[in-house]
This record gives sequence, C-alpha cells and structure tokens, in this order.
Amino acid sequence: MVAKMFHKSLFQNVRIFVAISLTAICIFMVMWQRESTEMLLAANDSQVEGNFISDRFFYKDEYARQRDLGQLEVAGGSWEIRHKLRWAYKSVEVAAYKAVQSNFPKRYLRYAALLHYVGVFILTYLICLLILRHETGQLEMPHILVSGLAFVGFISAIFHVAAWQEDYTAIEMLAIAFAIHAGQKGNLWLFLVAVALAVSNRETGLAAALIFPLMNPERRQNWIYPVVFAIGLFCTLNLDLLVQPELYILDNFVVTSDIKAEYATIMNFLELPVSKWGAGILSYLAFVGPIFLLARECWKTVNGRRYFGIVAIYLFIFLFGSSLTNAFLFLMLLPVYFLIFGNALSKKDSVRGTVIPPE
Repeated sequence: MVAKMFHKSLFQNVRIFVAISLTAICIFMVMWQRESTEMLLAANDSQVEGNFISDRFFYKDEYARQRDLGQLEVAGGSWEIRHKLRWAYKSVEVAAYKAVQSNFPKRYLRYAALLHYVGVFILTYLICLLILRHETGQLEMPHILVSGLAFVGFISAIFHVAAWQEDYTAIEMLAIAFAIHAGQKGNLWLFLVAVALAVSNRETGLAAALIFPLMNPERRQNWIYPVVFAIGLFCTLNLDLLVQPELYILDNFVVTSDIKAEYATIMNFLELPVSKWGAGILSYLAFVGPIFLLARECWKTVNGRRYFGIVAIYLFIFLFGSSLTNAFLFLMLLPVYFLIFGNALSKKDSVRGTVIPPE
C-alpha cells in the first residue's frame, strides 16, 4: 500500500514537473521569437546588435546617471524625466551586461538579455502558480495546464499588439507577483523584499507597498511599515533628484491635455481621431475586461473585494501615467489575474476573511 501511494505521488509530481517545464519552454519560445524579430535583431549583424544593446540598456543607464535636471533641454516637463528615478535596478542589470561584454563576444549580450527576461517571466509564472494554489487550496493538473496556457496566451497577445517599449514593466510584474504571494502568506518581511525590488525598478513601484495592507488591513502596522519603507527607500535612492524643483513638474509623471499630443491619453483622446485611440480602448476591453467578468463571484468574499482594490490602483496608474495605447503595461495585471481567478474558483475566503452568504 505504501509503495503504491509512493508511486502514485511520484507519478503526479513528474506530471506537474513536465507540465510546468512545457510552459517554461513555451515562454522561452515566445520571448525568443519576439526578441529575434523586433528587439534583439539578427545575431550576425554586429553593428545593429551593438546599437540595440547601446540604445536599449547602456544609453538608459547613462541617461539616468545624469542627475542635474537643470541641464536638460526639456521645457514644460517630459515623460523622460521620470526615467532618472529608475536607475537602481537598471544599473545592476547593465553592470551584468558589461561583464558579459568584457569577457565574451558582443553577440552574447543578446543572449544575456534574453535569458534575463525569460527568467523573469518564468519566475513570475511559478509565483503565479503559488498564488493560485493559496487561493484554491490545491494545485492539480488541470489548474497547471489551464494556467500555463493562459499565461503564455496572455504574454503572446501582449507582444502581438504592443511593442516592447521599455524594460521596466516585466520587472514590476515580477515584483507584484512576489508582493501578492507575500501578502497571501501574511509575511511582512518577504513583502518588503518585493517592495524593494519594485521601488528600485520604477517609481510606480511605490504602489506595490499598498498590496500588503489591502490584503491584510486588520493591523495598523500592516499599513504603516510597508508605506514608510517604500517611501524611505525611494527617497534614499533619489535624494539628489528630490531636492531639484525641476522634478516636480506635473507633466513629468501625469498625463495632461497638452503633453505628448501625438499620443492618445485619458485627457486628450476625445480631441484626436479614432485611429489614434481606438486600438487602445479595444486593448483595455480585451486585457482588463475579463477581470470584471469575475467581479460577481469575487464580490461575495471579503478578500475578493480587497483584491479589486489592487486592480483599481493599477488601472489608475495606467490611465493617468501613460498613453492609452501602451498595452505593454497590462503585463502588470497578470499576477492579479491569478489572484482573482483563484478567489472566484474557490468561492471562499482564506484565513484572512470569512465567506459572505449569497443574498
């Protein structure tokens, strides 16, 4: 009997390992195709490849290190200014690429970048599985297969409709997944690690500090510690910029009716032709709409309603911090999808709440 149970358990574990491995391979294939055709270009074209690495990584790092805002030729604010707040994680990433560059042929830079971001997506997927298991209380083969197909399908759709416009969203996606799982477990120290990753990557990482208190609002320190830690770390990393008045131009961070007129935003899209914003509205319906289809099920639980607070925060960031056509930002909602889907699937609260009986 014991031997039979052991073999059954081993067989189940092997099946799970194979299913997860297949998903990881699919993620790699999607990333490889995207990188090869649009982002990293041909390996044999050393000139083009060198330009890619320089423009996409080294140049951004050098720009972020130019800390005197008064010397910039920018009048009335610019979205580029906020990139200077994103130097910490990028400097570590660029240092790793430069180490590769100094020890290997130039073409290996593209492989280093590819492996880095493939690793980010695979790790995000694994954490999403943990999020789903925590909500449902189990992780069976159908869950793994469906979630794997959904994850690969989601990123494939994003890459199909959106250009790889920046390298910050993928890292923030990982940080959000990390933060959500820490919030599920009620592990504040683990959550602070996720917040550190988010804040060092991008200024919108400050919003990640609200995930833990939204999921665990009962204790006052759950609100105080994450928020104070996030703001303190952000100020420590960017103190030299925070003392410069040029940073505090509203147009540096928030879309207004007169900034980036060539892009459709929530503030100016009615003044532009439909061709400028129609695709963006459809992207919101396609990538955000399914979340609200689960709202009825999630609203029956205390936790489900709290989770929609996370959705509201990031939708606010998307709408007022970027153009309507930047569908790449929706990657940040992937971990939230797993959280809300798991809650709707289980139709019950975890240890943080109680089931609300249907009316």
